[in-house]
Amino acid sequence: MDYLVLIGIIIRRRNVKLIYKKIVFLLATACLYSENININHAKKKTELGNKYFYNKNFKQSKLMYQEALKIDTNYRPALNNLGMLYYYGQGIDKNLTKAVRFLGKAAIQGNKISQFYLAMSLAEINEEQFNKEIIFWLNKSAKNNYEKAQILLGMAYIKGEHIEKNITKAKYWIRKASDRNSTKAKRIWGKYELWK
Repeated sequence: MDYLVLIGIIIRRRNVKLIYKKIVFLLATACLYSENININHAKKKTELGNKYFYNKNFKQSKLMYQEALKIDTNYRPALNNLGMLYYYGQGIDKNLTKAVRFLGKAAIQGNKISQFYLAMSLAEINEEQFNKEIIFWLNKSAKNNYEKAQILLGMAYIKGEHIEKNITKAKYWIRKASDRNSTKAKRIWGKYELWK
């Protein structure tokens, strides 16, 4: 009889361990599911914001992007789009400080468009001092194959504006943009005779 009780206790303990493992698995699954729901809700709010944007309802678009960021504070498309609204001042007051804040968060996450417009925002804020941070973000964007950044960086190297004139680097960036079938880059290539 004592052996049967002991065997029953062992079986119960094994069941408890198994039940515990199942509970942990279910909780982990629920957390992942909850995170996916947040991402999906942030995505849906951003998509709705995009629809408002394309219908030129910029104030409503801004509200949707803000709603998306309440759900997920690091949702890159909402950060980028809200930053762009502030950069251009579309339907809202232009605010470069807010543009830098939102574009900066998306730029850090690797968004090439945000990286470019972060550099542009910083340049507009500090017109008389084109600093290393602006060049840093332009380089990041260009390295991520953003055509506008490649062309702007190439032109800066051609003209020696804000950075040291360097035709080799100019050729490199203009060629990269040209290889992506940029007509503007091809015109620059010909105009400045970069094939020489």
